[in-house]
Amino acid sequence: MGEYLQWGNPNEKATFESLLSYSPCDPLSKNAYLSILVTTSSNDSQVMHWEPVKFVAKLRTLKDRACEFAWMLDQLGIRK
Repeated sequence: MGEYLQWGNPNEKATFESLLSYSPCDPLSKNAYLSILVTTSSNDSQVMHWEPVKFVAKLRTLKDRACEFAWMLDQLGIRK
């Protein structure tokens, strides 16, 4: 309930929409994204380490061929 004081009640439509605007995962769609480096910390008290993991997992579902191509290029010895 302490978070309700800080962020508001997500069961209220206006608050939910405001909180949703902060989400990095929800606006993702099938697009040609630039290369993205995602990092996290096991000591961050504000953003738990699984949040960036969820972002990368969703991005990979939209760009799942990238991982396969990266593996293939690595096997062929072609690297940046």
